[in-house]
Amino acid sequence: MKPAAVVAALALALTACVDTEGGSSPSPSPTTDRAPAATLHGRHIPLFPGTARALRIGFEPFAGAARIIVNARPSGARVHVCPLLSIGAGIKRSDCKRDVGNGVREPITRAGLRAIAVMADASGGIEVDVVLDYDEAGRSFEIRMPIMPAPRGGVDCSDNACNPFFEVVPTRSGTFTARASWTGSPASLILLQGSVLGRAETATGIPYAQAAKDRGASPLQLRARMSAPAEYALAFKHDSPPGSARTFENVAIIASWPEREPR
Repeated sequence: MKPAAVVAALALALTACVDTEGGSSPSPSPTTDRAPAATLHGRHIPLFPGTARALRIGFEPFAGAARIIVNARPSGARVHVCPLLSIGAGIKRSDCKRDVGNGVREPITRAGLRAIAVMADASGGIEVDVVLDYDEAGRSFEIRMPIMPAPRGGVDCSDNACNPFFEVVPTRSGTFTARASWTGSPASLILLQGSVLGRAETATGIPYAQAAKDRGASPLQLRARMSAPAEYALAFKHDSPPGSARTFENVAIIASWPEREPR
């Protein structure tokens, strides 16, 4: 995580990043020659085959273009990436980039681009890390995970090694909001402060600070004040005792990171 970071998962003030299809892109701020750049990091995201179980990421690019890197585990897994006009739009397989290379930066372009779908091409589930960068028209995001399996548990899951988390960079000072809904047992939604991408807790033994937290039954929501250049990540976790956690379904995380303040 670079100094000026914020994490994923993709929660919002509370605006779902769903535009009407074919909507026009907003204009950049009059105080700048171009839209500012942003990068969304998502880690430990479960991925399954089929359009009905695709991971969906809604975001707000200034133009109909973005760049994505998908790192899949196992590394030989085949992954497809599809541009969408809204997070709930149907997936047209002919529009998809098939067999996206592991760790390869791929351009995604489409007029009116407002979301992407990512899906596996295999019989079982895999896990992916995603890096999505683009020139931004806004900093609201939505993540939809149709299935989130129960974690393995134990030491292998320490330091957010099993649960999804999200971060947006660069960090800006201001109000952050997030909301999570799902079907299943209790969960926790936490805005962590610290180098979560860099696994600082593992390296130092010092737990991350918690800027905000909500736990319990669906839905959860939180609100916090972010202060640059501190680093932040949004983590979503099962909140059941080891061995009793169950698979979550229809997970939706909506988040809004602070935008650039007018000059």
